Order: sequence, then structure tokens, then C-alpha cells
Amino acid sequence: MRLESGEETIQEVLEAVFAILEKNTLLALSTFADNEIWTCTLFYSYDKDLNMYFVSSPDTRHCQMMSKNNHVSGTIYPPAAVWGTDIQGIQFEALAERVPVPLVPIHGFRYLKRFPVAKKFISSPELLLSDKISDRLYRLTPLLIQLYDEVAIPEGDPIRRIIFD
Repeated sequence: MRLESGEETIQEVLEAVFAILEKNTLLALSTFADNEIWTCTLFYSYDKDLNMYFVSSPDTRHCQMMSKNNHVSGTIYPPAAVWGTDIQGIQFEALAERVPVPLVPIHGFRYLKRFPVAKKFISSPELLLSDKISDRLYRLTPLLIQLYDEVAIPEGDPIRRIIFD
């Protein structure tokens, strides 16, 4: 992982990215397959490696498209961002995949901890492995994260890019 530009350290930029991930709960995910594009919104959790996780049915349009082309992009911004008022958000490119079976309990627990209301539908992470529901747990592994932060970077260009090698 490396910082493409800016005078900040990678640690400073990572701290700003983690703050945005923590403050927000929805991401807009864009998929592309068979010469079609689609964008949807999803609730997400994340881990220390900046992977993002979401629950969705394999039958949804975005999951069907990800099964054909797992290279996706997305954004995370506060829903009420107002132009010219200290905007903070991220844009990303990632590889999407279903979470491997052995890791579903760990990351499913993290997702349910962040969204306790989801327990009405998913009583335990193991349910994401059963035939009782159609939803599955997916992971977005970042290739690039672009930070846009007018608070952490108040002067000059507020854009910083983290490249994942």
C-alpha cells in the first residue's frame, strides 16, 4: 500500500479514511458486466485492512453482475453533504467476492455488531451459510481508495490516493 501524492504520511491519510468509514454506514456500489452498468446502495462494515463487507442476495442485479466482472467501484459520503461545507468522503476501486466460508462467522459477526437491527433477519453469522435465507456475505478488497477530505486537508487539493499493490 502506498500514498500516491500529498505531504501527509500514509498513516495520516489512513486515519482520515477510517474516520469516514466509521462515520458513515452506506456505500454506493457500481458494477459493470455485459456492457451494462448498475449502481446500488448497501450498508457496510469494514476491517483493519480497509476491506468492506455487505450482505446481499446472489440474485440481485449487482451480485449477478459481480459474478461476471468482480472489478467494481464505489463511493462513501455523508447523505447530507452540502457543497462548500467541509466535505469528507471516499471513492474506491475494489475486487468483489463472496466471503470464503471459514471467514463468514468472523466478518458476519462484525457486520451484525455494526447493524444490530439486521439480527431481525439474520440471527447469527452462521445463518449466512445456510439454506434458510438467500443472503450472503460479500467482501470488497480495495485496489485504490481516493480520499476527498476538506477537513483533514484544509488547504490546497483535498484529494489523496492510496494504491494497494
